[in-house]
Amino acid sequence: MHRRPLIAALAIVIAMSATACSLVPSTEPDVPDNTDAVATVPPSPTTELRQPRLSGASSWAMPLGAELDSDTIARLAGLGLVVVDGETTTASQVAEIQAGGATVLGYLSVGTIEPWRSWYPEMKTYQLEKWPEWDEYYADVSQEGFRSILMMQVAPAILGKGFDGLFLDNVDMIREHPAQAQGMERVLEGMSALVHQDGGVIAMQNGEDVIASMLPYIDVWNREDASFIYDSESETYRPVTDVEHTAALGALKRMRLLGILTLTLDYPPPGDAAATNEAMSASANAGAIPWTADIGLSQLD
Repeated sequence: MHRRPLIAALAIVIAMSATACSLVPSTEPDVPDNTDAVATVPPSPTTELRQPRLSGASSWAMPLGAELDSDTIARLAGLGLVVVDGETTTASQVAEIQAGGATVLGYLSVGTIEPWRSWYPEMKTYQLEKWPEWDEYYADVSQEGFRSILMMQVAPAILGKGFDGLFLDNVDMIREHPAQAQGMERVLEGMSALVHQDGGVIAMQNGEDVIASMLPYIDVWNREDASFIYDSESETYRPVTDVEHTAALGALKRMRLLGILTLTLDYPPPGDAAATNEAMSASANAGAIPWTADIGLSQLD
């Protein structure tokens, strides 16, 4: 893959200030913001996917906590879409999973700085406050230096392993850190240019209430906790509230109407087959590809 010509262009993108114009193309359907109105949308997709290569995907997984041994790789290879860690997964492992027909995306957190990453020494100067639940720090995405490391060093290194694209996490940190919204939009713009030049895939998750300006840059959107959530305070797996459930399903339908492939990741009580089936059925009826897991993302079953 030849990305060198784009690196210079990315340097310009990184330093650009956000424009005031709307980023949603006028050709997109006019989807109502009202949750009740959205609930009337038929669950079957009504537009073609932005990324045609994903049209055959009907299953997915993101086992970030699982060991990628030969058995796990063999199982992942049979899925439509797979997300694995962008740094620790090797090029040969990526190729093995792809050999079965799966589209493989590299996981990369763009809204936090993780102390265990090889790039941490360069990034730690851009730390905001700690996110104790995950033992990482929110990132000062507004800083050009942070964006430069992310888009000109980290992302190209991951893509160089042969990944089909990137799964960008923690974009929704801008909800609690609105001052980071402009910088985050620059990240999505730059990542989109980097990945899409080779026909790759950009995915992200959550944040439907704060990411409207970034939707033109993505091909896939995952919604966690559409039906079941892991409650970190009580350390239990439980259903989300009816209001949360309705809002999540409505967001999934809106995204799908924009031609975005939609996914869900739910956390039903481990071993509860009825809860698992309930979560998967609700997601499928909203036009999304479901996956359920433990909070550590360590199990494929």
